[in-house]
Amino acid sequence: SSARRASASGALPEKSAHVIDDTAKAGGAMRPHVEYKPYTGKVSSEYTTLGKLKPDLNTDELVAKRSEREKVKLFSKNLRVINREQIAQQQEEAGPANAPVVAASKRDKAKEYARCVPRPKPRASSTAPDLPDELPVEELDELALLEQEHAEMQRQAANI
Repeated sequence: SSARRASASGALPEKSAHVIDDTAKAGGAMRPHVEYKPYTGKVSSEYTTLGKLKPDLNTDELVAKRSEREKVKLFSKNLRVINREQIAQQQEEAGPANAPVVAASKRDKAKEYARCVPRPKPRASSTAPDLPDELPVEELDELALLEQEHAEMQRQAANI
């Protein structure tokens, strides 16, 4: 049937997938057809990394290190528990009487100093030096006369 199709289409008959070997002619089995790439003469000089071996985590040395590390962790954990118990016991014995003394801040020191410094006493309110109220007009010079008038005007303004 394949020969009929091949002749009808005008193409050559198909080659079978099996090649008959010399041994096949003599009664042996048929060998499958092998396709291969012909040698071109070019050789690759590149190195390729195929992979690396995983580290051996169960060597005697690593196992010993691991066990030592676990012992140290266990010891430190137990020591931490013991220390907490001792600190709690010491705090119960000491009670709140031994409150830690906090260093005074700069503000606190300044307030303490200000408490000790005496306050200034208030002065009598005087804006200008007091001149005698009435001097004979003949004895006053012109500036003293103006100052006296100014003081009188200030007294009048204060009374308002």
